Amino acid sequence: MKALVYHNGSLGDFLTTLPAIEKYRSVIKADHLTLLCRKPLGELAVRAGYADSFKDVNNYSFLFNTESLDARTEFFLNPFTHCLLFTNKDSPILINTRKQHHLNVLYQVPFPTENVHITDYHLSLFNDSTTISSSACTSLSRLFDVPSDQKTDSVATPVVALGPGSGSTRKNWPLRHYQKVENYLTEKGFDVYWIAGECEREYHFRNSDKIIRDLDLISLSRFLFRCTLYIGNDSGITHLAAASHCPLIAIFGASNPRIWAPRGSARVKCIFKSPYENYCQTYGQNFDCDQECLKSVQVEDIIEEINSFLR
Repeated sequence: MKALVYHNGSLGDFLTTLPAIEKYRSVIKADHLTLLCRKPLGELAVRAGYADSFKDVNNYSFLFNTESLDARTEFFLNPFTHCLLFTNKDSPILINTRKQHHLNVLYQVPFPTENVHITDYHLSLFNDSTTISSSACTSLSRLFDVPSDQKTDSVATPVVALGPGSGSTRKNWPLRHYQKVENYLTEKGFDVYWIAGECEREYHFRNSDKIIRDLDLISLSRFLFRCTLYIGNDSGITHLAAASHCPLIAIFGASNPRIWAPRGSARVKCIFKSPYENYCQTYGQNFDCDQECLKSVQVEDIIEEINSFLR
């Protein structure tokens, strides 16, 4: 059995699908599983043992052409017996894969329409109900050279990582608050590093700040594994920290933590304070956002959680 799994989402969305992909492989007893996804995510998943190989989705635009069935599409799909797609029901790639009569095709809309954790939602492909409750989570343990219960920092000073950005400014706790948290941690003797990538291009860090910029995901996961604590917004890097067995504090605002809370084998704490009944980003809908949820989270709230983690 050769299986193809398609996912064209970003880091956080992708990581939440991995337990379902692992389950899918087990259910169909696939001998070889290939991911069709973004290159950095494919590299991460293969190294972590969730797939045997990957194809960079950016190199296969012909799969999305529905005007005529491209011969390249048939050639590409021919080796596979099974296909799982995280996509919408009218997606061109779903239409094209269904035309291949030798393929056993399964698909799932990428986001839930009910108040269920995203990982459980994906796993509901193999259950009768989307109301399941589990502790299933993604683990990148194969990337690390020691078991998570035996990890030790390679430096004498414990390290805390800060992830101040995300894919949406509505989800970002103010940088000035993070800087106050950094000041507190530094005074307590911690070595503080900022994680910066494309989402943090416009951030004005201080000259004295230690910044890890544009690190590949495998190296970043290994760094997070060694950290004493990570603090960040609802972002892909926060989900990566959880999958890297790093204790973390996740600050939520626009998004629903019941759906998007990071899960990991280490301790995870979500900070969320909302004066409203609705979330700005929920079930695929977007509401006007005044960021009152994030404004309600004070520096003192995070410091209190830090002290609780480090007792």
